[in-house]
Amino acid sequence: MSSFFIATFMLVLLLLNRSSIGFTASRRAATTLTRGEYNTFHNRFLSSCNFNEELITVNQDEKQSNVSHKILWTTEEGTLEFEAKDGELLRTAALRRGIVTPHNGKSKLINCRGLGTCGTCAVEVAMGGKVEPGEKNSRERLRLSFPPHNPNRQSPLLRLACQIQVRGDLHVTKRSGFWGQYDDLSPSSKHETYFGDLEYILDGRSPNE
Repeated sequence: MSSFFIATFMLVLLLLNRSSIGFTASRRAATTLTRGEYNTFHNRFLSSCNFNEELITVNQDEKQSNVSHKILWTTEEGTLEFEAKDGELLRTAALRRGIVTPHNGKSKLINCRGLGTCGTCAVEVAMGGKVEPGEKNSRERLRLSFPPHNPNRQSPLLRLACQIQVRGDLHVTKRSGFWGQYDDLSPSSKHETYFGDLEYILDGRSPNE
């Protein structure tokens, strides 16, 4: 992006300094460029910026966001299925699809909305499931080692749904308890939200809906 700002700054300077593009005050008193002159300079301006590489990156991101993965979500009620976009946070995907929620009971209302500080969206991701990061990040390690979570007692497959991006098909199990901290299955993961799209307003990583 630095080349873009440098080129923009150069454009402003060149427009102010008419002699740099072949004009003099004696030859032309007007302060505007003709269409031909503007097009010539505009093309030179664009060629000085590395737009091609940026456009390729954007197109790759857009293409990647069109890829979907199958999510199997298991509770005491059984297993439900929904799709998540590639790169979508698991918590955001669940809430957007309107089928399940990663929160139990009153934690559907009382949670950190994706900051990774409350620990209520803890879910068990079966081995072989592709998520990013592949290992717990610092927020997960901190929160999942703090009561009522206990890494010595709980499954090492426990992750925070608000911290992991979906990169492949997943089988997710939701355990019971306000924080999902117990061993038995959650009675239900029935979808319910209180603030609509604001539930994942802090999510800056998921592709757009």
